[in-house]
Amino acid sequence: MNDDNSFAVARSTASLGAQLQIGAAFVWSEKTNAQWAIDLAAIPTQEELVADLLADLTTQRGLLDTAVGVSARRGQTILTLAKIKWRNDAAKVGSFHRIHFNSDGRLAILKDALAVESAWEAADPAWVPITEDGTPPVPITLAVFKAQREAAGALLKPESDAQAAWSKQDKTLGEMCDALNRNSIPWYASVTAVFPAGTPLGDMIRSTVPTTYTPPAEPPGATTFTHAESPAAGELTAGFTAVRAATYDVYRKGPGAAAFVKVVSLSTNDEYRATGLPPGTYLLKAQAHNSGGYGPVSAEQAVVVG
Repeated sequence: MNDDNSFAVARSTASLGAQLQIGAAFVWSEKTNAQWAIDLAAIPTQEELVADLLADLTTQRGLLDTAVGVSARRGQTILTLAKIKWRNDAAKVGSFHRIHFNSDGRLAILKDALAVESAWEAADPAWVPITEDGTPPVPITLAVFKAQREAAGALLKPESDAQAAWSKQDKTLGEMCDALNRNSIPWYASVTAVFPAGTPLGDMIRSTVPTTYTPPAEPPGATTFTHAESPAAGELTAGFTAVRAATYDVYRKGPGAAAFVKVVSLSTNDEYRATGLPPGTYLLKAQAHNSGGYGPVSAEQAVVVG
């Protein structure tokens, strides 16, 4: 579910929760609590349907892209071999020179594969080029190439049908969420007019019902070291930087250790410092995080402690 839909559901859920707390002190004439609850309960069911249809679309698209990829790979190889084989026969090679396989579109690729098939049939339908890796390499006949190309083409409609089914139900989900939001707006305007700021119910409504969407924080970028050194015997210091970082988790692996161990979480203004360490080579890595999640882990940094 996209951010707009999620906000609409969150706003409507909070509105219903506030309305239930208000009780008989304010009854909205446009929609009962029961109706509101029914509309909210329908959202997870629709979300599940959309997710199932998206999974089917992903499967159909994967099958189609795999089959089209085979047609493209075979077609390009056959095209190259045909241009070499009939390089001195202008009548046969001419049709092959008009085929390029320079489009990423599925229909265009299959059109080029069909053109290879037609040119091959016109030049010599009995020609059997070796186009597949194997031990020994596998020859491909015109009939095999045609059958695979037709099989790929047959997958276009199932993928298109899956796309249409998913789009329809995803649009329905959006419309359901829009309807929730359209109800939440006038309800909020009405109830806050009845219960002004500074009253217990008025403050409860304003503090619990969101009215503007706040996007989630973006996770930090990759963490890099600003420095990592051993300033004195048995000591180790390191600093880190990452865009949008709030804190850093620091991991250390000592001499002979099998794995990294988290040693500390630092604020962005702090430096990692360890003392009393046995001499040897220590490996450090760090990972920044904030309210939006974790960023990529840094590269390992080696420090020799004397």
